[in-house]
Amino acid sequence: MQKGFEIDMFGYEPEFVVCGDARIAYYDIGRGKPLVLLHGNGEDSSYWNAQIPELTRFYRVIAVDSRGHGASGSGGHGLSFEMMAEDLKTVLDTLGVKKRTSSAFRTAAIWRSNSH
Repeated sequence: MQKGFEIDMFGYEPEFVVCGDARIAYYDIGRGKPLVLLHGNGEDSSYWNAQIPELTRFYRVIAVDSRGHGASGSGGHGLSFEMMAEDLKTVLDTLGVKKRTSSAFRTAAIWRSNSH
């Protein structure tokens, strides 16, 4: 977790997956078809706070803090969309998610290589 960062995602604590040199934070809330929420650069998964309560009524919501954002570490090799896409793939593989619906805010480009 990044220094000084406090979590308040409706009382949920993040879970983490180690992706190379960084711990990537995600929230896995609700049941149903997986819906992956991606925030924009400079944001974190709290961007979706207003939508998550309604979405979890119908979906298994997976909200990910991208590398270097929110509760995720940045690692030691800088940031790139390719690296963030690989992190997302690792998170989804760890959770056993093969097919999903996605919603992104300004980071749709990283989804291109991972959408199935």
